[in-house]
Amino acid sequence: MGQNWRASKAEARAWLMAVACTKPVDLGYPEELWATRTLALHARKHGPEAGHPCLAMLGRGTVSKLLTGAELRPHNSKETQAYLKTRPNRFEFVFTPKHGSWLNLVEGFFAKMTKTILRGIRVASKAELKARIMRYLQDLNADPVVFRWRYKLEEESVS
Repeated sequence: MGQNWRASKAEARAWLMAVACTKPVDLGYPEELWATRTLALHARKHGPEAGHPCLAMLGRGTVSKLLTGAELRPHNSKETQAYLKTRPNRFEFVFTPKHGSWLNLVEGFFAKMTKTILRGIRVASKAELKARIMRYLQDLNADPVVFRWRYKLEEESVS
């Protein structure tokens, strides 16, 4: 049983690496590049039906370790980094004041959207861009994460 179990794990790992080398958009996702969370969700959903039941409980951290061990970086685009190097000083960072902390939520949302869907994106039209963004929002709203403030107003000093 030990060798069969190891062989099935190796086959599952190979299946996961093959999926990681495929663009998510080619599998119906709105993202152009994989995020470890999305790759783990895909593996949990489709791995068992592909004959790899050990992937049913695959976590994001394990995906990260497996990708690192295989020296795969599907979440990085060498092409994008090369392009940005040809545009020095293009972006200016502006920091919001502390009393604008709610803006951090908005900024975080757009940063996540940029990292997961807009990074490395290739579209043929504005309509395709809009459709992919709307699909991303639908996927995000299907399993929302509620933000909880970490401080209490009663404990804050106004003076």
